[in-house]
Amino acid sequence: MTMKKVSSIIFILIILTPMTGCIEDEPSAQPSEENQQPVIYGTIHLEHFFDNTTNLTHDYSLWIAAMALDYDGVIEQFGIDVDSDGVIDYNASNSSTYHHQLITNENEWMNPVPWSKFNNNNIDFCQQWISIIAIDDKGDRDVQPFSIEFVWDDQVQMCLEPIRNLEMYSFSGADAPAATGVLVTMSQGGDANFASLDIKVSINGGQGANCDATCYTEAGTADQAWTTGEDLAIAADCGQDAAGADIDQCTVTVTVFDNRANQQIGNDVSVAMDETVLIRPMEFNFD
Repeated sequence: MTMKKVSSIIFILIILTPMTGCIEDEPSAQPSEENQQPVIYGTIHLEHFFDNTTNLTHDYSLWIAAMALDYDGVIEQFGIDVDSDGVIDYNASNSSTYHHQLITNENEWMNPVPWSKFNNNNIDFCQQWISIIAIDDKGDRDVQPFSIEFVWDDQVQMCLEPIRNLEMYSFSGADAPAATGVLVTMSQGGDANFASLDIKVSINGGQGANCDATCYTEAGTADQAWTTGEDLAIAADCGQDAAGADIDQCTVTVTVFDNRANQQIGNDVSVAMDETVLIRPMEFNFD
C-alpha cells in the first residue's frame, strides 16, 4: 500500500470520528412500570342474623369480613363469586375499609355441589367454593377462595344447610345463683339456632337426657339462637339418695351436639352445682 493511500485512509478516519456521536440508534422502548395486583385481606363466614326491624332470624347469612387494597392504583371492582366462574356475582362496597357486609338472602349465594370423599359413587357431603375478588384499574385481580361444606340428605337426595366448623366452638360453665341449675356460656364460636342443637345434661357422669326448650332459658335476647358470649341458664336437679332425701351437691355435665351432622360441638362443660339453700341469719335491731 502506497503512502498516499495510507494518508487518505487516515484522513477519512479523522473526519468520521467526531461524527460518531451524532449518529444515534433508534431509541429503545422503555419498559412500562409493572402493575401491582390488588391484595385482599379478610375472610367470609356463616352466622345467623337477627333483624331487629322485622324480628326475623336469617339462619344462613353470609358475612363478608374483608377489604382490598391497591398500592399503585384504585380498586375498580370488589365482591364475591359464588359459582367459580371468575365473575363477581355480588358486589361489595367500601373495599378499602375492613368491615362486615351481609347477604341475608341465601338464594343470592348458596350453590352447593354434591361430592364423594372416596369416589365410591356415594354422596358424602356437599361443597361450595366462594371467592372474594378484587380488580384494580389496570385489570389485574386478586382472588381468595373459601370452602363451605353442606349436609347431604340421602332421603330427599339434596344438599341441606351448611355444616358448622365444630372445632371453633368452646363453652364454659358456672353454678347458677340460688338453686336454679347451671349457667353455660358460649365463649367462642358462631351463632347457632337452637332448632339445630341438642343439649344433653347428665348428673355425676350418668347417662343424661336431652334438655329441650322447657329446661333452658336464654340470658340474652330471646331470638332462638345461642350467640357468642351469651349465657344459657339450664335447669338441673341433683336428685335424691336411696332414702329419698334431696341431694344438694353434684356435678352437672352439659354437652352440645349439632343434630344435623350428629356430632358434638365444642367441649363438655362440668359444673359443681350446689343446691343448698342459704338461710340468712336473723337480724336484731336493739335501737
